[in-house]
Amino acid sequence: MERTISIMVGRGSLTHNNRKFTAKNVDASRTYQNVIFINDSIKEVYHELFDVALKEYNDKQNRKDRIIDNYYEKISNGKQEKLFHEIVIQVGNKDDMNCLDKNGQLARKILEEYIQEFQKRNPYLRVFNDVIHMDEETPHAHVDFVPFAITDGERGLSTRVSLKQALAAQGFKGGSRGDTEWKQWAESEKCALTKVMNKYGVEWKQLGTHEEHLSVLDYKKKERAKEVIEIDQKLADSMGSLNKVEKLTEERLDKAENLLDINNKLINQNTDLEVDNKEKMKVNDSLISEQNTIVTDTEELQKKKMQLLSERGQLVADKEATQSEIIKLYEAKRMITDNEKVYDSSPEWQLPEPTGLMSAKTFLEKIKPLLYRMKERIKDLTSQYIGLQIKFNKIMEENHNLIRTNDSLKDDVNFRKYEVNKLQEKAGDLGRVQAYYGVNQIEEIIRLSKEQQRLKKEYKNR
Repeated sequence: MERTISIMVGRGSLTHNNRKFTAKNVDASRTYQNVIFINDSIKEVYHELFDVALKEYNDKQNRKDRIIDNYYEKISNGKQEKLFHEIVIQVGNKDDMNCLDKNGQLARKILEEYIQEFQKRNPYLRVFNDVIHMDEETPHAHVDFVPFAITDGERGLSTRVSLKQALAAQGFKGGSRGDTEWKQWAESEKCALTKVMNKYGVEWKQLGTHEEHLSVLDYKKKERAKEVIEIDQKLADSMGSLNKVEKLTEERLDKAENLLDINNKLINQNTDLEVDNKEKMKVNDSLISEQNTIVTDTEELQKKKMQLLSERGQLVADKEATQSEIIKLYEAKRMITDNEKVYDSSPEWQLPEPTGLMSAKTFLEKIKPLLYRMKERIKDLTSQYIGLQIKFNKIMEENHNLIRTNDSLKDDVNFRKYEVNKLQEKAGDLGRVQAYYGVNQIEEIIRLSKEQQRLKKEYKNR
């Protein structure tokens, strides 16, 4: 069985290929029989193929007008390269391979097998839309792809859209005007399609062509060329992996150096912290010593305060006793004054007036009792007065002593108040130190200091 082969350049109508609209030559009732192999977003394919190269290119630009914001839009609006390419592959025609008979199903099988190996044969043609139409008269396939090439990146992107360079990378290099890369590639694809056809007992029927079928030798050469392409691709992938490994190794070495620098910095910081910790330990020892002194002084002040309060109570009692004695002296003085009045006015203490005929002897005998009582009373008052004067002088002296003692105690109390204020100021300084270094750190330092004192004490007791 012989059938013709047709590999043509398609219009690239994705809406038609994917049946977004139905043309007049399409039987919509058979659209479900169509075979869809791949239907990717072309914009996503552009991101997949060119984003890395685009970023590398933009990063090297010093001028903003050379930066490419969107490579898809640049190619779409440009004239040098097409956004994508399409080929239409058909085996036979409507008369010998009609979709409605068994030969049409045979053609579908041949096209399916051919398409399944298309991407593998063409690593530089990224297929994004691939479909077999069985809802028209003759089975045929639409293959849409983005051709790309990898370059040195000296001018433009290192990965870019280029049909000519993509085919060249696959081993098809044009010669004369009639022997272009595209023609060589199309003949190679016809050979691949013929190979599938032969498996199903269908031969290539060539009509109206001046070229003979590729010889077995040419076909083998093409196959070897494809093997070389695959090897080159694998080599490129290996080199890419090697470069990634080398880059990763460099990054890890840099990271290791950074970690080493960080470690050295941490060691230096640790040394500084140890020195700072020793200084803080000294400060803490001083603070603890000062705190102990404050506690001891506070206890002494409390004892002194209690003693002063006790002495003050005694002084108050003594003062009250002295005031009571003074009151008694004033009463005695008042009594003497009252007695003086009695002596002046009381008849019994008045000298009798002598009569005209009274002799001196008689008068003396008459006043003797009075004089005697006056003498005894004077002795008694004199004795009382001297006693009271001595007691008064003693009380006044004691009162002066109490006043001096009270003044001294006041001075002592004022001095203790001054010392208490100083201790409170030191306690405030201690609180500020705790606020600066942190309560937890101060407590840790105190704990370490106590532990150090305990160890020293244990060492001395050994």
